[in-house]
Amino acid sequence: MGKSRSCNNVSYRNSYDAPGISVLFRDEAGNIFHTYSCFARGLDMMNAAYHYLDLTPMGRHEEGLPYPMDWLRLRGQYQPASAPAPAARHNP
Repeated sequence: MGKSRSCNNVSYRNSYDAPGISVLFRDEAGNIFHTYSCFARGLDMMNAAYHYLDLTPMGRHEEGLPYPMDWLRLRGQYQPASAPAPAARHNP
């Protein structure tokens, strides 16, 4: 497991790669307050891919994965698809 750190009573594990949303507020004196953070499953409403997956017959199909978004890859991490064989032409 990666290192943990905490800030404002919130514990972060591997936060460099973890998706998240934070809300900050600056008052008139310039003080900044961390008022809200959300990570992991709390981000569902912000992930449009989940909205589409939830409409499909198999849904998110995440059962048995090491963690819920294990299917997600950064653009450069997907393996290139092998080229399909050319379709045979039918000449009547």
